[in-house]
Amino acid sequence: MKKCKFVLDFTPETKKVKPFECPNTSIPKSDYCCFHDKEFHKDPLNKETILEEFKNQFYDCSRRRKSFHCTGYILPKIPEYIHKFCFPVYFSNTTFVDDVCFDHSVFEGEVFFDKVIFQKEVRFLKSKFNDNVKFSDCSFNDLTNFENVLFCKTANFNNALFQKQVSFVSASFFGTTMFSNAIFKDSTDFNVRQFLENTYFRNVVFQKSENVKFDFDVSKVSFQGTDISKINFGNQIQFGIQKDDGKLRDEFFQVFDDRELESSFIKIKKETEKIEYEIANLKIRLNFADCEKTKNKFKIKIQNQEKELSKYKSDMKSNNPAVLGDILQIYRNLRENFDYYMKYDVSGKFFVREMELKRKYEQKENPLVRDTKFEEQHESCLKNNQDKKNNQDKKYHRSDYEISKKRLFWQIISPFFLYKIICNYGEDFKVILLILFISSLLSPLLLDFERNNYDPNFCNFWNCYALDELGYGTRVLLGSYSTTTTVIVLNTTESVSELQKDEQSNFISLILVGTTLSMYIILVIPLRRKLERRFRH
Repeated sequence: MKKCKFVLDFTPETKKVKPFECPNTSIPKSDYCCFHDKEFHKDPLNKETILEEFKNQFYDCSRRRKSFHCTGYILPKIPEYIHKFCFPVYFSNTTFVDDVCFDHSVFEGEVFFDKVIFQKEVRFLKSKFNDNVKFSDCSFNDLTNFENVLFCKTANFNNALFQKQVSFVSASFFGTTMFSNAIFKDSTDFNVRQFLENTYFRNVVFQKSENVKFDFDVSKVSFQGTDISKINFGNQIQFGIQKDDGKLRDEFFQVFDDRELESSFIKIKKETEKIEYEIANLKIRLNFADCEKTKNKFKIKIQNQEKELSKYKSDMKSNNPAVLGDILQIYRNLRENFDYYMKYDVSGKFFVREMELKRKYEQKENPLVRDTKFEEQHESCLKNNQDKKNNQDKKYHRSDYEISKKRLFWQIISPFFLYKIICNYGEDFKVILLILFISSLLSPLLLDFERNNYDPNFCNFWNCYALDELGYGTRVLLGSYSTTTTVIVLNTTESVSELQKDEQSNFISLILVGTTLSMYIILVIPLRRKLERRFRH
């Protein structure tokens, strides 16, 4: 009997570029076995032969406790009585031409469904993956059901294509989960039980985003590069980490990528402080060293530590996976999302987080990208060095941008900080109203004090001047008084005529008018934004 000629250039279990050769024998009048022949499965009678041979191979692998290889197979379905896989299973590049049912199946070892094509409906209802599972580059051409599935370790759905409806209802992900670059063309239900580890929905395409549901804790989910402006977030959604008291603070609306960026800078600070502390100790020991030989040793150690410190800082900046623009876009999409569903209070929280991110961080172009001599230096280094293989293994991480955190001084003097203090970026008007109220009360007091008519008895002051001065102060706050125009007041009194001649009073009134007008301007800007987003939706 001839051997099957099927060859695959990649072997999943070794992760090396090594051709995979099918060990099965070919069928009559063909160069391929019953699993790899593209015409054999089309005859209904031959499907039973395929299933029988599949069952024999399965039990053989089960008896020998070895990996089960179905690489490149063309299978009609999986026998219904096969539910437990106690060994690694490789369905790489397999095509399932009929409905596939893995309901209540248990996979003890690693499972590879990479580059698999499910031509019809596939179900994994209440299945369990005890080890890593890989669905990368997979094509689901019909209904897909992952309800109540347990993913105990890493689940990889990168670059997967879902043509029809997908359901992950009540699924549990206990390990790292990846959906990056996946495409969902129809409605998708992601009301899972939990994502315990980091989950990545980066650069995902939801073509019917209004039919995509998220209603669970997404505090460990990254949405970089994904349009989530129309996704349906339920009432149980949680973006940040909630404290034990149950109150919804701004941290509750801080997305995963923002927290990762913040933690990376905290890590940089701790590591740099540790290295700087070691350098300081070495310098102290250098000062107390007696012999020249000992001093040279300490100098060499100090130079090595300083090189390590500079290298660590540059690597952490250039290798930072987060992009400030992407994180800001996540907040904008969430703001648009909750505006679209008319949840304006929640959208305001995301606007606050977006402005805080702008206040604390800045993004600059990486100088390595602008350096045109970088590639020439790299190539000359390879040519001059005899051991080229070792140099080729070096990875030069070059990011287009690098994120830096502003110093506390620049964060405080930033106009964003003043905007935050006065009205919390336009989401809270209590401070503005308090300033207007206090200025309206103090204006008559200040004006009368400048005219040297101040009565130390507070009660007498308000009894004598309450109506006259408070009315005048109110008119000042409304902008009816000006130092360059005629003063128009309701009551013509001697105190007002004296005030017109008093330059100091003019100066005080000018300050009051300027403060009040600035408060009105600050009040108008957020009000306009709030009205615009309501009318827009």
